[in-house]
Formats: sequence, C-alpha cells, structure tokens
Amino acid sequence: MCEPIRPVPLQAQMEAYWIQEIEKEKSKAIELYNTNKKLAGDARKMRKDLDEMKKKIESLKEKRKEDRMFYMGNLKIKVEKSNGELEEANKKLREFNKRLVADERAKVRAEARSAEKEERRRFYGTLSNYYCKKQRMEEALVSMEHIAGGGDTKGFFKDFLDYLFAKGKLSLKFSPNAAFEVYHSLKLSRGRYLRLKKAFVKNKIPDPFPSRSELQKMELQFGSLSDISVKTEKIVDKDGREKEVTICMLRNVRSYIEKRIKALEKEGKLVFDNCTGATIWIGVTGDKGGDEFKLCLIIGNVEKTNSAHHLIPVGMFNGDESAHNISTYLSDVIAQINSLEHISIAMDGELREVPIKQYLVGDMKFQSEMLGHEGGRSTCGCIYCYSTVAKKISEYTRGTNSVTRTEESYKVDSASKAKSNAGRHNVKPDSSFVFSRIPLDRVVPASLHIVMGLAQHYGFDYILDLAKIEDNTSGVPLEKSDKKTERKAKSAVQVWENNVEKLEKYLQSAGCVKTVLDNFAQKRITPLTKEGEGCAAQKCVFLDKHIKQAAIYDARKVECSECFETFHAICSGVLEEDQWLLTNDPEWDFFCLTCSSKATSIGKWCSKVIEDLKKETEEAKERLKEKIEEYNLLMVAVNGMGPVRKSLEKAWKDLGADMSAWTQTFTGNHVLKLLDEDAIDKYLAVLAPSSIIPHVKQYLVAIGKIQKMCVAREMSAVEKEELNKQIRRQSFNLPRPDLNTLG
Repeated sequence: MCEPIRPVPLQAQMEAYWIQEIEKEKSKAIELYNTNKKLAGDARKMRKDLDEMKKKIESLKEKRKEDRMFYMGNLKIKVEKSNGELEEANKKLREFNKRLVADERAKVRAEARSAEKEERRRFYGTLSNYYCKKQRMEEALVSMEHIAGGGDTKGFFKDFLDYLFAKGKLSLKFSPNAAFEVYHSLKLSRGRYLRLKKAFVKNKIPDPFPSRSELQKMELQFGSLSDISVKTEKIVDKDGREKEVTICMLRNVRSYIEKRIKALEKEGKLVFDNCTGATIWIGVTGDKGGDEFKLCLIIGNVEKTNSAHHLIPVGMFNGDESAHNISTYLSDVIAQINSLEHISIAMDGELREVPIKQYLVGDMKFQSEMLGHEGGRSTCGCIYCYSTVAKKISEYTRGTNSVTRTEESYKVDSASKAKSNAGRHNVKPDSSFVFSRIPLDRVVPASLHIVMGLAQHYGFDYILDLAKIEDNTSGVPLEKSDKKTERKAKSAVQVWENNVEKLEKYLQSAGCVKTVLDNFAQKRITPLTKEGEGCAAQKCVFLDKHIKQAAIYDARKVECSECFETFHAICSGVLEEDQWLLTNDPEWDFFCLTCSSKATSIGKWCSKVIEDLKKETEEAKERLKEKIEEYNLLMVAVNGMGPVRKSLEKAWKDLGADMSAWTQTFTGNHVLKLLDEDAIDKYLAVLAPSSIIPHVKQYLVAIGKIQKMCVAREMSAVEKEELNKQIRRQSFNLPRPDLNTLG
C-alpha cells in the first residue's frame, strides 16, 4: 500500500530554490569567465599580429631606404669615377704636352751642346763615371743603328765586331798559341774541337777559336816528327833478361827553345827582372812516372814558372832514372843542353844573342844522380857539404860551419881509390856532373818536396801517433813501430794460447789416468800385452789400454832412489808438468809414492792433481781472454780505426786533403792546404789538449810560411829576415828533437 505524499516544509522549498539560483549564477559566471578568457586570447593574438605587421612595415621602410641609398651611392661613384678618369686624362695630356715641349727643348740644347763639345770630347779610356760611359754607348748605338739602316741589326753588329778584330781594335779570339794550350788542357780531339766551334756558330755567338788548320799548323810546329826522333834499342838487364827500350828525343833543342821564347815575347809574357837580369833562365828537371823517365826544360822568365805550359819535354825512355841510363839513352839531348850558352831572339825589332843560365831542379833523388852523389840516406847525405846525417837534431846548432863541396871536390872524390863509400864522401866512383854547364850553386832542390817530407815526418806522423795514443784503451804501451806493437801483443796472446793448450793436454792426460784407476776399482781392465811389464806398482796404469789416449804421458820409467824399484813415472804420481819434465834429467832423485812424503794412494793423488789442473786451466783461459781483448783494443788504435783517428781524418777531408790509404801521406797541394794556420787549428782541436800541441802548431805554421816564401824571384831584405825567423821558429818547436834528421 502506497505511502501518502507528505507536504514539504516552506523552509526546505526556499533552500532548494536558492540553491538552484546559485547554481545558475555560478554557471553564468563560469560561462562569462570562459568568454572573457577567449576574448583575452583573441586580443593577444590580434596584438601579436599587429606587432608583426608593424615590423614588416618598418622592414620594408628600411629596405626601401637602403635601396635608395645604394642607388644614390652607385650613382655618385659613377659620377666621381667619370670625373676622375676625365681628370687623369687631362693630367696625362698636360704631362705629355709638357714632356713633348721639354724633349724638344732638350733636343735643341743637346744639339747645341753636341755642336759645342764636338771639338772638346774626352777620350773614352779616361772616363770613370758609369753614367758618362753609358751615355757614350747610347750615342754610339744610335749612330750604328742609323748606319745599319734599321731593321734586324744583329748581322751588321757581328760583321762589325769581326772587322774590329781584324783591325786589332778588339780581342775576340784566342791566339793560335793560347788556343793550342786550351785544346790540350781540355784534352779535345779534332772532332770535338770542330763541334765546339759549330756550337758557337749555331747559337750565333762569336767564335773565339781559330780554325782547325791554324791548330794543325801549331801541331806541326810543336809536335812534328821532324822535330822528334823515336828509336828502339834492345838491352840485357841486370837479371840477364832481354828488354826493349823506346827512346824519344827532341832533335834540335836550341831551335825549339827559340820558338817558345819567341812565342812568349810576341804575347808579352817574357819577363826580364832584377833577378834574371838580361839572361834567359832554363831549369833542367826530370822524374820517373809509371815506367817512363821524362827529361824536361823549364823556362824561368815568366810570371808562373811552375805552370805546365812552360815545361818543354826534351827526352823520354822507359827505364830507371839512373845517371847511366840518362847519359846513355839521352846522350844527344844532354850534349845539346851542355852546349846551350845563348839563344838568338828578336827584341825591339833587333836580333840579339841572349845568354842562358841553367839550373838543376827537381827532386833530390834526381839531383843526386845528376851530380854523381849516392843520395840523402848515405853517410855524407848532403849534396852541398860533408856533414853526416847520423847526427841527431837535438845535437845540431844552426849556423855551425861545415866543409862545403865544390865541383872540384866532386871530381877528387869520384877519382878516389877509397874502398868504402864514406871514404869517397859518398860520391860514386868515376862519376861526373851530367849537365856540365850547371855549377853546384845553381842546383836548387824542390822546396815543396822538402816541406812535404818535414810536414809528414815531424808533423802529420806525430799527430797520428798522438791520435793512436788517445785511441789506445788497451793498457798495453805502444812500441816505436806499428809492426813491433802488433808482434809484441800477438806474442803475448800466443803465449797464453800455448799455455792453455798445454794445460788442457795435461788435464786430459790426468783424466785418462783417473779413468784407468776407476777401471781397476770396477775390475773393467782391458789389458795391454807389453806396456805393463817391468813396473813395481800394484795398479800399473799401463795394464789398461785406455792410457794410450793420454796426450802427454808415455811409458817412460824411473827408479826410486830409496827402494830402488822401477816404476812407470805416472804410476808413482809424476803427473804435474814440472815433475814430468824432470823425468828426462838423469841427476834427478825420484821417490815413489810409498817412499815419498806424499804417503797417499795414486787415486787420491791423481784426483788432487786434476782439481789443481782444472783451476789452473780456468785461470789461464781468463788471462787468455784478457790478452785477446787487449790485443783487439790495441789493433783498433794501431789500424787507425779509433774515434780520435777517424775524427782527425774527417777534419783533414773537410779541409780538402785526402790521405793515401796505402802510403799514409798527402800530395803536395793537400800538404799546402793543411799548413794554413786556420786549418792547423781545426784539425789539432781533435786531439786532447797537452803541452806538446802548441809546439806542433807552431812548427807546422812555420814550415807553411817557409814554403809560401819559396818563390821563383829575388827576395827582399824583409822577406829574408822573415824566412830566417820562421826557420828559427820551426827548429825551436820541432816535436821530435831526439830523432835523426832523416828519421
């Protein structure tokens, strides 16, 4: 049954009404809020769009402004550039007009000055100013181009230069003599000579060489077979063998010298000074190179007497340079030289007879042969006096008088009947001067040869020895010669090698004895038939065949001096070397193991000897190892492989001097390089500082200066004093005063 509807109270109705109203207001408020919020967002968006529109408008305004400014700027630049070009054109036009007017005025003035100076133009040779010379050249060039008629003027100028050369106004070609010298100096063939000339023509360069026909004329003049004789002789040498000697000689020495003197005079190279006076100096020299001996003459009346261009070969043969051979094979040439007193030459348009002075030059071996002297290593080794060379330098006093030789004394000594060489003062018996017109005071040794010997023997060799001492880290002292040093060191090694070998043999032999004794103990004896007979020992080692392997011990027997029994030496304990060697001595008193103070068995004694031998062998091997190491270190120094020696050789090489690997010496030109004071400082700096180094330096500097003063001319008083000063200097600083003069 349904419950009846009850009436709602008024208050509750009112509350429900107001709640509905409030909810409506609330809904309206929320709707209004959302509407306002949306309107605010739209407003913000519109303001943002408005700002962007403003920015675009401002950007368009700026761009329009920039475009206008750029347009106006370009327009202004174009206007300014146009104005500048116009101004530059006007300026150039004004300068051109100004220069044209100035040139016209200068031309007028130059023509006026030229007309004025024509009468007073200076000689070109007196001009010293570069611009004056250049102006004169420009004037000449303008005139020559006008004469050539314009166009390509190269051919005209080439022909003009040839014309100047033909007229003697210009030197463009070698003279035939000069071309002949160049031809031989460059070792040209005729074909190469022609190719060289064609190269000048091809490149349109003036050819400085004369024609080949001119060269052939020179060859006929200086090398014609009509001037030279060649012959062959068969001889039997000292060993009894037949030998063929080819001899080449100049036919007419006087005529050839006159040709050479005439050529020198024509070229203005013939010199007459205070030294030569009104004479022609001729040097006679000779030397053996390879298998041939060459005899030559040297013309001294020139600026450079040591030039090969002034050397005249007069004779040559294949053989030794003995006086006998030279006098025999070149007798015709020697006779002509000995008759050469004067020559005829044209001077100042007049034919004159000019006297000749002959000098003997060359190395001292050649000079000694030509004088009949036995050479520098003989007792009286000096060709000028009777001094002996065995004297030590420290005992020599400079300026000491000695008996001088003369041409007459050479004749007397040669004819002497003395049996010894010293009795003839080392002059060869029955000898004479080969060149009779050369007195003793005109025999001039080669200074460079002497300086080379002095520098090598007392300078470079001494420096090499100092380097060797520094490189020697072996502790073994060096002997006087490398060979003696090596032999002594090798001998020490061999002594210890022999000692080790001997000890190893004794040790092996004692081991064989010990093996036999062990075989006795183990009853493994392999008996021998005869060797063991006659021995009183209970354990005779020769009962076993293994004893045959012993390298030292044999079956020798000894008798005991006390029990008078006979034993094998090793059976009674004679195992040591000193005892074993005494077994051959009949006076030695021998005692067996039983009778001796050893009082031990052979087995124990053998073991003790083996231990001692092992220890002694090890010690000997250590000593051998030390000796081998010493030898190797010593050989590094002796063979020149040490660091100091290598640095020294490098310093010499850097200075342009190479030492011969075979002779350990230097050539003449290389010696001169090493005698320069700066060079001496460089290579001596390699060595450790010592008190002797300054003396070595001063000695080398002195002989270097001496060589520089040895020139083919008269010395002044100042130069003579300087020469004496340097001689005293080198004598005082000589590194080895205890050596003989010739080592």
